[in-house]
Amino acid sequence: MDGSSEWGLARSLIHAEDPARFATWIATLTRQERRGRRLYLTAPSRFHAHYVATHLNALCLSAVRQVDPDIDAVIVTEPT
Repeated sequence: MDGSSEWGLARSLIHAEDPARFATWIATLTRQERRGRRLYLTAPSRFHAHYVATHLNALCLSAVRQVDPDIDAVIVTEPT
C-alpha cells in the first residue's frame, strides 16, 4: 500500500482494523486531490461512491484525521 500520502497511511489503518471491509469497499478508492481541508477520493462506480459516502465516510474521515488532523472532510466521487 502507498504510505506516502495521507490516504495511503489511512488505508493502512483501515486495513489493519478490518481487512474484509477494506478489501470490499476501501481498497479501490483512489486519492484524487486535496483542496484545502478536504480530501477527494474516487470510487470505481456510482454505487460504490454512494455506499462509501453513506455508510463508511465516518470510518474514512476518522482514519485520515489520525494521520492528518487538518482534514475536515472526505469527499467520495464517482468516476468521470
